[in-house]
Formats: sequence, C-alpha cells, structure tokens
Amino acid sequence: SAYGENGVQPGATSALQTFSAASASQTKIDANTGTDVGGLVASNPGNASLKPETSAEFEAGFETDLLSRRIHLGYTYYNKKTHDALISVPIAASTGGSVTSLLENVGSTQNYGSEVDLNAQIFTTKMVAWDVTVSGSHNTNKWIDLGIDPITGKERIIGAGVQQEQIQGYSLNAQFFHPYTYADVNKDGIIQQCGVAAVAANNLKQTCNEVRVDSSLYNTGYNTPRDLFSIQNGFDFFN
Repeated sequence: SAYGENGVQPGATSALQTFSAASASQTKIDANTGTDVGGLVASNPGNASLKPETSAEFEAGFETDLLSRRIHLGYTYYNKKTHDALISVPIAASTGGSVTSLLENVGSTQNYGSEVDLNAQIFTTKMVAWDVTVSGSHNTNKWIDLGIDPITGKERIIGAGVQQEQIQGYSLNAQFFHPYTYADVNKDGIIQQCGVAAVAANNLKQTCNEVRVDSSLYNTGYNTPRDLFSIQNGFDFFN
C-alpha cells in the first residue's frame, strides 16, 4: 500500500492582470487630422486569489504466484482526490480582455478504480515456450464539488447548454447530446428532413419531417473509456 500527496502550480502569470501596448488614431473635431496616441489594451484579467491544486492518493494491492509460479496475478486499487482544481471558467466578453476564460480554483474531484494483471505460462519446452498476459482496468471519476456560482447563488455548472459540461456528481467532461428519432413515414425508402418553407408550400409535414430531434440535452456518460482490456502473447524459441 502507499499514500502520497502532490500539488500543481498555476501558470507563472495566471494570477497577474496583464496589458499589451497599442496605439490608436484620435481625430480632432475641428480639423480633419489625426494623432496617434499610445495606450494599453487589456490582455489577461488575472486572478489574484489563485492557489495550487492539491491531490492526495491512496493505493493498495497485492501480487501472488500460483501453480508453481506458472501464473502470476497482480491487483491494485487506487483512490485519488483533488482539491482546489485549476479549471478554465468562461468569462464575459465585457471584461475587455482578449481571453474568453479565466483560471480558477473551483472545486474537488475524485478518481478511483482497479487494475488487474494476469500472466500465465501456457507451456514451456526446450524448443518453444508460450505465455499470455491479460490486463484489465476499470475507472470512475466525478466532480465532488464545483462551488457556488457567484451570479445565481446555486451549484456552479461550467459549460451549461453545450456538448461538454462540468456538473457536480457527474463525470469529468461529461458529454451531453440531443437525442433523436426517425421513421420512414411515407415508406419511400428515404429518411427526409424538410425545411419550414418546404413544409408550408407543399404541406409535407406528415411525410417529409421524418427526423425528430429533442430540444433537451441528455447525458451520455464519459468521454473516455472506463474499461480497458488487453491480451499480449509472448513466444520464446530455441532454448
């Protein structure tokens, strides 16, 4: 078993409010002449309250040999919790900067699962030997806490209404899609989706709009595989 903690520092300038130099031509009202005036343009709004992201992980497992060491079995369980996660949160364009998101410490995540490795010697002779290694893993991750939205006063949701959202209790980078159904209503062998103009002009609503898309977004789960499985064969020849 093992236990460890580590941290992730934000970028060197992520907490700083930065500007870039620029010039603009200002025209006098009483004369058709302009003068270049130097100034500063907002670049990064910065976040002075940024602090490191911290993680703590516990692992436990075992290894054993069976049947005169012809089979080797290993198992590992891990559980990692991250606090003050560094996440880029969308910000309003009215901030004046060229960036569309701001790095913040927004919450806590949990990542846990199991890994199994099994190696077996199928047969061994002086001329040839064959062994097989089977590996598998199962992983779960989720948002434990995302904090409170300063505008709504409710639980924060990052990316609400888009394909990828961060929601408390859901997996990281959870995927949301519009479900749809379709049917060949007029039995012509073609699935059709006509525009509003075509429906109004030809009264084809019943036979033409054969694809129905739900207006609501539904969670379809993880954006990465939770279960991984592999098989490797090894061969030895000539002693």
